[in-house]
Amino acid sequence: MKRFCICLLAALAVVPLVGCGSSGNSTVTGTITTTDGQVVTGGRITFTSVSPPVSASSRIAPDGTYELSSVEPGDGAPVGNYQVAIVSKISSVGGDRNGRSVATSKSLVHEKYADIETSELTAQVAPGSNTINFEVDPPK
Repeated sequence: MKRFCICLLAALAVVPLVGCGSSGNSTVTGTITTTDGQVVTGGRITFTSVSPPVSASSRIAPDGTYELSSVEPGDGAPVGNYQVAIVSKISSVGGDRNGRSVATSKSLVHEKYADIETSELTAQVAPGSNTINFEVDPPK
């Protein structure tokens, strides 16, 4: 009986892990540009669903493209509706009048896109392969 209980507990511990992989995800790729025609050349895009709470993200490539990942690189996102945030800043180091190094950063997109509460960007991921492009406001 003791051995049966141990086996049952071990089996129950594995059950929550079933279905947590990327199987069933849809591929999501796209390009991010600004309304003035510039390619967004770096940063991060994040898709977040409310119910159930799921997140998928991607680095934005120098050519403005992205490919979402949930768990493993390029594994996509589950089907559903998402709010989208884009954070895109470039950093540089310069010197001040006294010769000290000063780090600065400049946003490549309007700051409102950094938070899903203010970005107003949404996306619907359908089964299969999805191409979802975004055209966003430049920084102000």
